Amino acid sequence: MIEFGSGSTFWGPFVQPIRGLIIGLVLIPFRSFLAEAKYGWLYLWLIFVGIGILSTPAGAPCSIEGMVYTKLPLWFHFFGLPEILGQTLVFSVLLYIYMRYPRGIMDILPPAFSVVFQLLAGACFAFIGYAVVSILFAVVGNVDISAEANLSLKVQGIFILPLVFKFAIIMYSNLGKGLKNVKRETLFVIVWLINAVLLAVYQQIVLNGANPAYAVLAPVLPARR
Repeated sequence: MIEFGSGSTFWGPFVQPIRGLIIGLVLIPFRSFLAEAKYGWLYLWLIFVGIGILSTPAGAPCSIEGMVYTKLPLWFHFFGLPEILGQTLVFSVLLYIYMRYPRGIMDILPPAFSVVFQLLAGACFAFIGYAVVSILFAVVGNVDISAEANLSLKVQGIFILPLVFKFAIIMYSNLGKGLKNVKRETLFVIVWLINAVLLAVYQQIVLNGANPAYAVLAPVLPARR
């Protein structure tokens, strides 16, 4: 596979919607059957496992063709299976639930589920926002991106405090009444400033030097969300 810091890894996330569109178009003819079937999620998952993973025409890892025609050791194919099986299983279950309840499953679940879902969604959007800004800074600064260095707890830890704060804000806004009368613009400024301070403090203490531009720009997307 190509190296971690290559240009393709930068553009990779932006082309994922194209893959999603293709998968969606392929599944449209089977939508009614999968939604009405009792085990529709299982049938959908078996399609992924049987055709998309094990019997894919390409010599991909974890596939029969990959085991026959690539130089990858056998253990490598089995090592990657849990991740791929887990991803497709979660996708199949979530898509099945959406097809069964197109108007929103949150309406039939207890309110606590809605709060938990918003917490998880907020954290995911926040992390995506930080990741996008971080990549842009690395590209503009022509920084040598190293998988070993950037995936360390020390580097990734910069997002922990902002994410914890994001969790707290979302939870308080759902369970409390203190933010009901706060304007959206005002709340954005508050969340943005606190996140910026947290990032700058972490950089200064843990990473031995704060980058003011990064600390100010990185929280913009998460705070806006």
